[in-house]
Amino acid sequence: MEAAEFLRKLNDELIDDDRDTVTLLCESQANLLRTSNQGFTVEVSRRALHLLRRGRRFQELLVLSGAVLHWFDDPELKRQHGQALIECGHLLAATQWLSQCEIEFRGKNEKEWGEVVGLLGRAWKQSFTDRRRAEDLNTALIWYDFLYSKDKNALWHGINVVCLSAVAEQEGITLEAPLDYRAIARDILTAIRYKAPEARTYWDEATIAEALVALDRPADAIRFVKRFCSHPEVGSFAINSLLSQFDHLWQLDEKDGDYLQIIDILRSSLMKQKGGEIIAPVESLNKIALNYEKCFTDSGPLLRTWFLQLIDCSNFVGRIWLKSLKGYGTGFLIDDGGDIFEAWRGFQIFVTCNHVISDEFNEEGSLFSDEATITFDTLEAPGSTNPLRHTVKRILWESPRTELDVTILQLARREERIHERGRCRTQLDILKNHARMPRAKEDRLYIVGHPKGGEMSFSFQDNQFIEGDRRRIQYITPTEPGSSGSPVFDQNLNVVAMHHAGSDRMKSLADPRKTRKANQGIPMPAIIEARHVAASSDSRYSAAS
Repeated sequence: MEAAEFLRKLNDELIDDDRDTVTLLCESQANLLRTSNQGFTVEVSRRALHLLRRGRRFQELLVLSGAVLHWFDDPELKRQHGQALIECGHLLAATQWLSQCEIEFRGKNEKEWGEVVGLLGRAWKQSFTDRRRAEDLNTALIWYDFLYSKDKNALWHGINVVCLSAVAEQEGITLEAPLDYRAIARDILTAIRYKAPEARTYWDEATIAEALVALDRPADAIRFVKRFCSHPEVGSFAINSLLSQFDHLWQLDEKDGDYLQIIDILRSSLMKQKGGEIIAPVESLNKIALNYEKCFTDSGPLLRTWFLQLIDCSNFVGRIWLKSLKGYGTGFLIDDGGDIFEAWRGFQIFVTCNHVISDEFNEEGSLFSDEATITFDTLEAPGSTNPLRHTVKRILWESPRTELDVTILQLARREERIHERGRCRTQLDILKNHARMPRAKEDRLYIVGHPKGGEMSFSFQDNQFIEGDRRRIQYITPTEPGSSGSPVFDQNLNVVAMHHAGSDRMKSLADPRKTRKANQGIPMPAIIEARHVAASSDSRYSAAS
């Protein structure tokens, strides 16, 4: 593929967020570049790597940068390759590559030399974050201070000097070259204060917030964290970078009060961003929720009440066990089966995937109904070691995995404890607005389930609806094996679908010739419609008896 066509296609696919196509496109182009430059120039190569970096596609950036470096000895391309190595977790290779670049660029290309020095600090900082070794912190600090001591306008390097010095003091690490990080923090605040307004960016707000934390002024830092998060140009990369700094390096998540609020604000804002990622167990979500009410007004990203309602929704989510020994999957309880089918009025029904539980269409991997037990973990007393286990009374209806992949069953006893939770409405009106399906990519979806049959978790990553039709919806919200049968909630906490599948090569609903990394759910209207069609055509399904 010629360079101009590649750039156009790469840009289009990144805009469409077609992840698998971007991967295949870059891998294919890298293979071609091994034998011919395909009309690539240094400028075209820089543009392509810039697009991938902006789109946070670092694995593809690593592959393509390695290919173009076969043709061009360019400092910017080399620096981009070094950053890709860091982002992909190849820290040893990154430090070796960037150290060579630092020697090569020194005295010849000051701009790229400064960038490389910062990336060396970044690589060693990440190594310290991962391993908590004093020598890694000292090495990172040396690289950051190497440039900041020469150029006081290098504020990115300076704030990392502040951060690492403060963390060293906090953790009792002896520094090879102790610095007065509080004085440096005050200098950075002064430097930003005297910047022209048009020259300030959202990164300045983040830098101010971090300097204020170093000066033990978290209440003041909160104001700048909010300004940073609300900036119209800020994205998930920037928010996640600051969150990682405060959470993993400063470890503010282990503190209380205003410090913890900083983490909560960033997490909440990240959940609203494409590319954001939080996958949290229910205990963590409770901790997060307690602080949001203090963080935001009604115009804030997410309110504590929303989190509390989501936690309430988890009361209806059950963990499916194989003979009470092994967590196997997920399903959810509907308090009145009449919401699905009138003949089930007054029954509690439990919805899961047919590939999880099946008697009629059982294939390898499915449990028979008499093998399954179900628990509702959030209804148990804290620390309970003997949860109430429900057995299956009967399967009311099945749709095989080749069709809707749904099993609806009745438990041997009613689950009455859900009515003990005063804030719970019946399934939080789980099906009240079942006809309201996600329509636009701005719609967000949330999944509550038991990944790998383990503890209940809440998934917030991208949360983005992709596309849908009458029988399927697709989304990027992350899942793991064991999440099949989980309820899929919209922003108003209505259950709009049952999660049933995910793949790195999921076929597009609009164009089956295309594939993407996506997860897939069965819309609730499709389940309701199919149940009524089955009742009209097969007498076995005409009643609940």
